[in-house]
Amino acid sequence: MCIDRRHFVKAGLGAVAATAIPGRNVLALGGLKEHRASSRLNHRVIMINMRGGWDSLSVFPPHGLNEYYNRRPTLAMAAPDPTDPTSALPAEPGVGISYLMPELHAAYQAGEVVVLQKTGYPSPDLSHFTSQDVMSKGIRDGSHPDTRGWLGRLGDLYFTDTIKIVGVGTGNKLDFIGDAFRPVIVDSLDALTIGVDSASLSDSEFRNLKTEEILNETGPLIGLKAQVKSASTSAFALAEQVSSAIASYTATGIYPSTAFGASLQDVARMVHGNLGSQIFYVETGGFDTHGSQNNTLGVRLPAISQALGAFIDDMKAMNEYANTTLVVFSEFGRRNYENGSLGTDHGHAHHSMVIGGSVTGGLRGANVTNADMLQDYLSSQIDFRQAYHEVIASRLAVDPTPVFPDFTHPGGSLNLFV
Repeated sequence: MCIDRRHFVKAGLGAVAATAIPGRNVLALGGLKEHRASSRLNHRVIMINMRGGWDSLSVFPPHGLNEYYNRRPTLAMAAPDPTDPTSALPAEPGVGISYLMPELHAAYQAGEVVVLQKTGYPSPDLSHFTSQDVMSKGIRDGSHPDTRGWLGRLGDLYFTDTIKIVGVGTGNKLDFIGDAFRPVIVDSLDALTIGVDSASLSDSEFRNLKTEEILNETGPLIGLKAQVKSASTSAFALAEQVSSAIASYTATGIYPSTAFGASLQDVARMVHGNLGSQIFYVETGGFDTHGSQNNTLGVRLPAISQALGAFIDDMKAMNEYANTTLVVFSEFGRRNYENGSLGTDHGHAHHSMVIGGSVTGGLRGANVTNADMLQDYLSSQIDFRQAYHEVIASRLAVDPTPVFPDFTHPGGSLNLFV
């Protein structure tokens, strides 16, 4: 990837310039430092958002339950059977992994996947918007005075360098909103365009021209011009650093030709480049499966599994898997029963995952029962913030308590890590 200064200005700096304008809570790069550290980080966390509310019972079919088959006559997956290629892959007694996800199954069998059964939050809501806000803020109380995202709050508390948190292919999500801290947001490394302030698209050409004028000024600058030049220069420096850092990257696994696969491979490239990032955020959608669910998941799940497998292979090849943790989550789960459109409607709890080379694999929380299946949806057993607490404390070595201001830890441990 060759970065041309003028091309970069046209492609991305209009967006970066917007970040210097007071009141705009979007990407800022003014605090950028040189990131090619001589030694590698102790750990990094990759947050993976399965947007839309994914159906955990299709990913981890409870094939030992009669009510699973009664409630899902067309969606249920057969119990593991070596002679049936469409049967569940064996995981634990009565619980399997979808045959559509062989790479995930291999990681589980290797002890590299923790499944957090019945993950959710108190007083669950069936609305995508409400549930996404809860997950993004890390706060259940909708009237809570702290309106920041949990990653923005984490950044405000513990980070000064913008490269510490990176969103790849996400846009500027609520999760990133902070008071002072701004993450790096990139659309893709191949294009290397910086995350856009969508409110300013209509005058982007004018903004690009003004930004280039400011960059070309040679005298001392004050006020807004100085802020714009600082942010723009830092953004260009980041582009050069990324270009240099990833030049020698070669994929070990085969990533699928999907946006999610590209985003996860970009994370692998940045890990290879040793830029100093500690949290990455990627996402993929398509899980709001109200109809024809088997057809949709028949496409979505294999691609996700392949991307995860390729990323794991990359981390192992770099000797970075032990220092890498992936957290896979969704805003909620689906109903326990199939609807008349051969899909499932919005539910409450879902099964989230923690994946990595230092996890203590297996199931956490009580297994789904026949009594559970007779309810409309799974009830929450593990608050997602308890898992995030453990990940932050163990992997990032900072106190997670102020990151989730309305959460009281129940005590004990989920024993996620060795």
